[in-house]
Amino acid sequence: MTFRQGATVLRKGGIRVDARDSNVDDFEKNLVTLRAEERLGLMVPRPAAFVTGSINTGA
Repeated sequence: MTFRQGATVLRKGGIRVDARDSNVDDFEKNLVTLRAEERLGLMVPRPAAFVTGSINTGA
C-alpha cells in the first residue's frame, strides 16, 4: 500500500490466523477463539511530508 505523500506499508510474511476451542467453556458452548497477526512496517522516505500531533478529547 502506498500513500500519496510517499509512505509505503511493508509486509513481512503473510497473515497468521489461529483458531482454538481448547478451554472448557469454549468447547461446551461451541465457541471458537480466533487470533490474527501480521507483521508490518512503515517506510517514510520523506518524513517532513507527515505531520504528527495529538487530539484533545476535551474531557
